[in-house]
Amino acid sequence: GKQSLTRLAAYIAGAFPFQIQITKTYNQANLFEDLKGLYKIAGLKGQKVAFIFTDAEVKEEAFLEYINQLLMTGEVAGLFPKDEQDALVNDCRPAFKKH
Repeated sequence: GKQSLTRLAAYIAGAFPFQIQITKTYNQANLFEDLKGLYKIAGLKGQKVAFIFTDAEVKEEAFLEYINQLLMTGEVAGLFPKDEQDALVNDCRPAFKKH
């Protein structure tokens, strides 16, 4: 179906297919941790990522708002605390200086 086609397209494009793993206790904090990992793979490692998110993975209505923010602006408000954000910027700085 759609997921298989998405995984095939990701493979052809050389992208890493990223899909969250839902559990009984999966909540907003878990989603934020998964999104942080997604940003680190794409941003710090510079790896192409195909984010697969289905209706079965919407455990809370707020999940849709976060995904909408991600799609509309490329970021999720409040995802990284200021200190963690500063550390990520410092980690990215050498790669930006090369280009």
